[in-house]
Amino acid sequence: MAQLTQPSRPISGYSIGRAFSMEVHQSNENNTGAAFSESEGQLDLALKAVHMATWTWDIHANQIYTTGGELAGINLTLPASPQDFVQQIHPEDRQIVLDAILELLFIGRSSRIEFRVAGQDGGLHWLEAIGEPLFNNEGHVERVLGVIQNITERVVIEKNLRMTIEKLATMIEAAPLAIVTLDLLDNIASWNPAAERMFGWRVEEVLGRPLFTVPSEKLAEFQRLMGQVREGKALSGVEVTRVKRDGTRIEVILFAEALHNQEGEITGTLNIFAEYTGQGHAPHSGE
Repeated sequence: MAQLTQPSRPISGYSIGRAFSMEVHQSNENNTGAAFSESEGQLDLALKAVHMATWTWDIHANQIYTTGGELAGINLTLPASPQDFVQQIHPEDRQIVLDAILELLFIGRSSRIEFRVAGQDGGLHWLEAIGEPLFNNEGHVERVLGVIQNITERVVIEKNLRMTIEKLATMIEAAPLAIVTLDLLDNIASWNPAAERMFGWRVEEVLGRPLFTVPSEKLAEFQRLMGQVREGKALSGVEVTRVKRDGTRIEVILFAEALHNQEGEITGTLNIFAEYTGQGHAPHSGE
């Protein structure tokens, strides 16, 4: 039978507890490392999903390199020196990048810039880069951390939106009908040339002011109609009375819709006026 030998040193409660504590500590370190690694992986996936990467500029090594994420479809070679990095930028945007680098390095100022680079599809892609300087004990910049994102899709959407807005503005300016937009307080936000011709007031005289084309005895009717529009009820062919600058009263046909922002919130009303000639189908009364 095997002999049990006496340990050379007594096993105390302290030594057992210490051994257990060391084991738990090691286990916690392993768990913490695993959790950190998992978090890094999740962050990397999130960055790739939004076409973003993190980057670092090591001043002493004179290298810019990515540290996570991905910029798929972009002809951008990293790591690279700042000089080589700038050469990969569209020529018209290089000065913007150079100015940002100088401000980061010599002024220590955070930067946020947009610039173009060549894409693997042969087209130009827009990138947005954000940089934050880190300082050493002497107050000198020793490293810059940041993120860089492919914002081409956003830029294209914004460009198309601007073109649509410009086209719409041109159509409103050229429209033969009086078009007036009001804010939520029923102050005039826009007033097209046809409105000038119909009512007699110039645009600079009316912007930001109440719609004083409404006769005093018709204010309650006007407020009721605008309240309906702001509640989502469109007006189509409602006959209302309005007054011109010279005091002349005219009967007009009103079409009105609510205006919304990108979040779907109502921001005002769009009002279109056509002068009523008394011919054709009789409009609805605003009374």
